Parts: sequence; C-alpha cells; structure tokens
Amino acid sequence: MLILGIETSCDETAAAVVRDGQEILSNVVVSQIDIFAEYGGVIPEVAARSHLEAILPVIDKALVDAKCSWNEIDAIAVTHAPGLLGSLLIGTLTARTLAILHDKPLSFEVACVCELDRWRGCACFSASGAGGVGRTYADFVYEGT
Repeated sequence: MLILGIETSCDETAAAVVRDGQEILSNVVVSQIDIFAEYGGVIPEVAARSHLEAILPVIDKALVDAKCSWNEIDAIAVTHAPGLLGSLLIGTLTARTLAILHDKPLSFEVACVCELDRWRGCACFSASGAGGVGRTYADFVYEGT
C-alpha cells in the first residue's frame, strides 16, 4: 500500500510517499526559514501564502522521487491539527481536492500523535513544523480512523 502524506502545519511544506507504513520512498520538504529569518519568527499569513505556492510542486516531486504515479497511490493522509490555521487549510484543502480528483481515501492526522509515534520508532514521513506527516498510515486506512 502506498500512502501520500502531506504536512503544512507551520512554516514548512512537506510531502512524502511511504510503502506499507514502513518504507519511505520519498520525502520532500520546502522550508520557509529564509523568509522568516529577517522577522525573527513565523508570520502566519505569509506562511500560508508560501504553502500555496509550494504545495503542488512539493507533491509532484514526492511522486517523482518515489517513482510512482497517482494510479499507484492508495490513499492520502494530511496533518489537520495542531498548527497555524491558514497553513493547515492549504494542506487539508489540497489533500481533499486531490482525494476527490484521484478518487483516493483521505485520512486526517494530528501532528502531536505523529511526533509520539516517531519517538516510538514507527516509520514517519518528514518531521516539519509542529509535527510530522504521520505514523503508519496503512493502519489508519485499514482501521478507518
């Protein structure tokens, strides 16, 4: 099972493809650190606008790096909380649109749970912003959570 994970909870745009919840096939992260360095912190509105510019190229690169197409992706997972509202909206709305467009199941994930599972040694996608893109998503899809 191939899962596309999307993470936009704070100031980094990330996407990854994982096989069977264990093997990371790709992990693409676009950082906004250069944008916010001069301000001394994240500006939520600027972060959201940056996600909007980066999200589709990041997802496309994750698929290319994983050497897979949309036909091979079995489901999409996206971080929906906690985080910056505007940033989360970009990720969740993109994931929902792609799930509808490509007829894929969608799983909404909590970044804090992702971090806990990362420390337990589960395979995760990228650890960016306030959390990671996930734990073993195959479990979520099969359990329907």
